[in-house]
Amino acid sequence: MAQLDEHDSMTSERPWYFDLLMELDAEGWITANIEDYLGADETIASERLLYLEYALELARSLQERAGYLGRSADEQSLDLGETWMGELNDPMNAERVFEEYEAWAKEWRPWEPALYRSQEDWRDEQKEEAHAGLLARFDNLDPSSKPSTIVMLPLLAYPGESDAIETALHSVEQDERRQRATIEKAAAMLESEGYDIGGIRQMDILGGLDNVARLHDLHDLHEDLRLLIAEQIAPFDPALAAHHEQRRTGLIEQGPSADIGGLRLQITAIADNLHQRMAMMNELLNTWRAKGIRFPHADGVRAEELLEWEANLPEIEATLQR
Repeated sequence: MAQLDEHDSMTSERPWYFDLLMELDAEGWITANIEDYLGADETIASERLLYLEYALELARSLQERAGYLGRSADEQSLDLGETWMGELNDPMNAERVFEEYEAWAKEWRPWEPALYRSQEDWRDEQKEEAHAGLLARFDNLDPSSKPSTIVMLPLLAYPGESDAIETALHSVEQDERRQRATIEKAAAMLESEGYDIGGIRQMDILGGLDNVARLHDLHDLHEDLRLLIAEQIAPFDPALAAHHEQRRTGLIEQGPSADIGGLRLQITAIADNLHQRMAMMNELLNTWRAKGIRFPHADGVRAEELLEWEANLPEIEATLQR
């Protein structure tokens, strides 16, 4: 009998909202602020219960709406989204998070509020699946396409405009596919040349185009250097040219950080030296010809002959001195 009295005493000491708190806790909600709110003024308990019901529904709605923020979200937005998800475990935060999310969505995901508010209209027109498909397609757009969606926003409230929305959205998606095809073609070419393209294929369009342009500029520098080696060194000394071409291709793996300018200075100095040596050799031959010395050919020393002439020069000079 004493145990029953003790149980009745404990039950009578529990607040009127105790069972509700237990249910909410079992559902995973954080209940500390709910308890403070419900216990603050029992005279308006019914009004507070109505607000709590509203806050719970709003929190559930926001958990669904902000659970995925779309491709337009940057890293800062994704961090913000994670913060919202944590805060929404306490429904007493729902109104504040709602205001923050709506302000964010206006800039970063403007189609979502428009589609969310018209959801019932689309459902009434038996177009709920099309409505969900539009949200998924808008969310999958590249951030660079966001300005192109602005003209479509007023149409999203009207299910009857679904054909016009489809035409406009399809045009934006086609434009994205063309740009991504351009990036893919360029990335494949650069990759085949040995360049590290990193995550270009996974970048947003503007980031991909920017990185492709940077690598193209680097490729142009390498191509100029390749031609310099092929045209100014290889005719004189193919082995020396191959050595420096190997050095050049080794720099490709280092990407933009490679000292390609330093190698170019070295190649230019070598090329200048070879041309100066060929000019000096031809000047020497012309001096000998002026003295009446005849050689098997009357033209000058060509690039591919320079090393052989230089190697034979001591013997030629010794012969002429006899």
